[in-house]
Amino acid sequence: MLKKFLLVMMFLMTASLLAQENPDIEKISEETSLQKNADEKNDEDVIIVTASKSKTAINSTTVPVKVITSQDIAESGMHNFSDVVSSNTDIYISRNGGKGGMSSLFLGGAPSESSVVMIDGFKINDITQPSGGLNFSLLNTSGIKQIEIVKGAQSTLYGSDAMAGVINVIPDDGLKITGLSFFTEFGSNDSSFQKVRFADNNEHGFGCITADNFIIKGISKASEPDSATSNYELDRDQIFSSTGKGGFYIGNSAVISGVYYFAKSNIDVDTRAEIDDPDQKNYDEIMLTGLSFEHELFSFYTYKLRASITDNNRVIDDKTGSWGPYHGEWYGRRAFYELENIIKIADIDEITAGYQFEKLKYIDSSIDKSNYTHSAYLQNVLNIKDIISFQAGIRYYNHETTGDSFTYQSGLNAKIPITRTILKCSFATGYKSPSLYQLYDERSGNANLKPEKNITYSAGFIQPLMKGINFG
Repeated sequence: MLKKFLLVMMFLMTASLLAQENPDIEKISEETSLQKNADEKNDEDVIIVTASKSKTAINSTTVPVKVITSQDIAESGMHNFSDVVSSNTDIYISRNGGKGGMSSLFLGGAPSESSVVMIDGFKINDITQPSGGLNFSLLNTSGIKQIEIVKGAQSTLYGSDAMAGVINVIPDDGLKITGLSFFTEFGSNDSSFQKVRFADNNEHGFGCITADNFIIKGISKASEPDSATSNYELDRDQIFSSTGKGGFYIGNSAVISGVYYFAKSNIDVDTRAEIDDPDQKNYDEIMLTGLSFEHELFSFYTYKLRASITDNNRVIDDKTGSWGPYHGEWYGRRAFYELENIIKIADIDEITAGYQFEKLKYIDSSIDKSNYTHSAYLQNVLNIKDIISFQAGIRYYNHETTGDSFTYQSGLNAKIPITRTILKCSFATGYKSPSLYQLYDERSGNANLKPEKNITYSAGFIQPLMKGINFG
């Protein structure tokens, strides 16, 4: 309750400040050096991404990156995250049942639990799932500024689970489009979708809050009945989500910001195609609260403090199942803290060093366990006249159960000015610690499990042909 109260108070304070004079975005960027630095790079030909833990033009990254913008999302007309990613990338997504059914994303062919999923840089992988994968049905597209997908092992920058890559959902911050809006639509199978958004900004700060609700109640995952005695019934699925991001400027060199994400699904489940289970329901809930403080202390040195709490709740309830009544509940919590330091040297060299602490807790009918991980990382990005970029990094892990480990990463980006050809190559090692379920489940757990590790590498090129059209 305290966490939710503080969250509401933060956004009420933001709304109070934003009710004052509302200058245009150009004035904000003149008065805030952090925003100004971002805007200088942000033109129609360059998309800002966080593939190296710092803002980088997409054509300067050393790893394969795909960005889905808010314009891409709007043009698709889709509201579900899985549908948008599937239609804009070559990533395979599987879904069990309808819109609310369990959705898994296979980045680079690897299962969902091998990818880190973040909202504004805060991890939301589901601790209640046996391997830690996220149910992507809990993500809708409302309140998204852009989706950044980085392929290949990224454990050096983003820690455990990032063996196949990282998906970072950047929330709408209200800096571009302000005001109050409402959208609703109705469709076949008695489906409906509603979305409300409010955003504003001024010289004091910025903020955006969105909420959406999807309901479908005129379809069954089971086959239609062959006789009047069949227990066939129409299923009702509902997914509600809300996203918020806001912040305050402190002078010309610092900003404090907060982000939250809440989603809840209520899904009717059928056992299999020929059996319509009238009362089995699955409930999923996720709540993320994150805070960040960024301060440009000197022109060459910036530090960031970040903290978040993510709660996962999952319930399966079946009063008349094939094997008798069943009720199961699972709860997980991730507490995350980070200190990041960025040192820039002569506009060609950027050194990033940081420390992270993460504590996980998992509870079910037979387990009540927790563990922690300390980790430190170091990265160097060398950029020579925007022609050659070299990236190298290392991370040290100290896991409470599995002990010490290291991961490494390196990459090169080279541009050929005459032909504008871009060459990329990268090498990285991945790391995934066993989940609390895998360690301590009374039937299948093994407390002696060691971390999973892998190696990924990539090489390729991008050849611009004309504006907006590339080959490679």
